[in-house]
Amino acid sequence: MLLYTRFQFFESWLAQGATKFYFYFHSYTAQVWQRLTISSRKLGRDLELIGWSDLPVREYERGSYTRDPNSRVFRHAATAFMHDCMLRARSHVKFIANFDLDDFPIAGNGSLPEVLNQINDENVNIAEIIVDWRLTRQKIHWDSLQTPSDIRFMLSASRLLADNSIRYDYLISKKMFTRPERVRIFFLTSVIVKNIKQRSRRLE
Repeated sequence: MLLYTRFQFFESWLAQGATKFYFYFHSYTAQVWQRLTISSRKLGRDLELIGWSDLPVREYERGSYTRDPNSRVFRHAATAFMHDCMLRARSHVKFIANFDLDDFPIAGNGSLPEVLNQINDENVNIAEIIVDWRLTRQKIHWDSLQTPSDIRFMLSASRLLADNSIRYDYLISKKMFTRPERVRIFFLTSVIVKNIKQRSRRLE
């Protein structure tokens, strides 16, 4: 079903007004690559598939958790390719969103681009817009799905999970949109170093 959620990821963001995707891959199955190729044909230049190669290591250290950094690519490569994405996007896109496959940004009033542009116009030289993140659950009857287009994500069917059932770091987690040309160093949930004296804005 993860293959289907990749389609849903692209379709959901396109519906929200996204115009460009940078998709990093490291290791994958033939089925996953087939689905990404289909998405690439559909989106054309709006989807860049970027291969993330292994770092060189001695053969006898390959696979060692303590000596081979490639064995921890799931965690530690994320920071590197997020910065790579930030640099690639400069002068090409106005806003960057670093979100997981199962994250769906929702604008309370108007479309997402309209809300982001309004905040940008009201805050000169803004570098980041931090948004609240809520963990929800939605029941999906997977057995009844035949194609990716059968998947439906409806806010009316989503339910917030009780705080006592959520890990603490998830409770305080935030997501953010950034202006790539105004950011120098950042992490998934915050900008650490900005290019010039700029402001941050939290979006309720």
